[in-house]
Amino acid sequence: MRFAAVLTLVLLAPFTGELLLGNLPADPAGWAVMLIPLILLYGGGALLIREVARRLGRGYPTMLLLAIAYGLIEEGFVIGTLFNPDYLGLSLLDHGWVPALGTSPIWSIYVVGIHSVWSILVPIVLTEHLFPARARTTWLGIPGLVLALLVYLVGATAIAAGVYVEHRFFPAVPQLLGVAVLALAAVVIAFSLQGRSRPRARPVPAPGMIASYTFLGGSAFVGLQMVTMPPVLTVALMLAVIIVVAVLVGRAATARAWSPSHAIAAAAGAVVTYCWTGFVIQLDLYGATALAIVSQSVFVIVAGLVLIAARRGARLLGRNDRQVAPDALRPARPA
Repeated sequence: MRFAAVLTLVLLAPFTGELLLGNLPADPAGWAVMLIPLILLYGGGALLIREVARRLGRGYPTMLLLAIAYGLIEEGFVIGTLFNPDYLGLSLLDHGWVPALGTSPIWSIYVVGIHSVWSILVPIVLTEHLFPARARTTWLGIPGLVLALLVYLVGATAIAAGVYVEHRFFPAVPQLLGVAVLALAAVVIAFSLQGRSRPRARPVPAPGMIASYTFLGGSAFVGLQMVTMPPVLTVALMLAVIIVVAVLVGRAATARAWSPSHAIAAAAGAVVTYCWTGFVIQLDLYGATALAIVSQSVFVIVAGLVLIAARRGARLLGRNDRQVAPDALRPARPA
């Protein structure tokens, strides 16, 4: 059971982070070249974050902050999109470019945000609810934890090497130091959070309402990248969306009535966001080809099946855990 959970998370991370988003070419040859390193990077990173947090008795807030550090490292050190203005010819940094920083705050907030939520936290939440009997226990011993770290490092090294060979670009030392400081700050804050929080006696919105928060917030966050407006306004709106969703979901998650069904609903809203986003990105990058449409449709169907199974697991977990709230803050039990 533990191996199945580990394998599921390792595969779900690149699935939600890249395939469902529509980032990979809609052809088998493109997948063959890119997918294995992405499995190592995303899967190894998600597994490592999940295991460290659960081993220390922490929950989803800690995982989210560690995921922010992951996103900073991936896009700053591994792929370099935070500072490479010519990455894949996509002009990712044109909108909101700040010469003094050598980056665009719009892209930085966006790419770190989608990694922390969709590449790391969402697959962790889904996997834990797919395996409710082991949702809050550790899945790996110390040797397995070391292996997860090695898998992540191999994936990061392979992708970094490939990106450098293709682009011959490497960020400046001050830029890397800035990313390192931000990532370290996220890690420090993550481990400074309390492992257990006393639940509050207040009403909680229905799971469907929680899903609407994350779907509308996620759609607004992603959709802001698809419209042109003054950079300052874009940044302000992105931060506003983050704050509003964080307050709404965070407040609900600290209530006594919060349940695993609420947690999976929050993840479901994020997943559905990527379902429509994936079609837009596929059509924008690769055109309205039959292969692109069919492949994205298959990804959406797979995502739907995963959500159905995870929802069933959430109900089972809720029946066995009526007295505990919230799931996100409950410490792990020893494996």
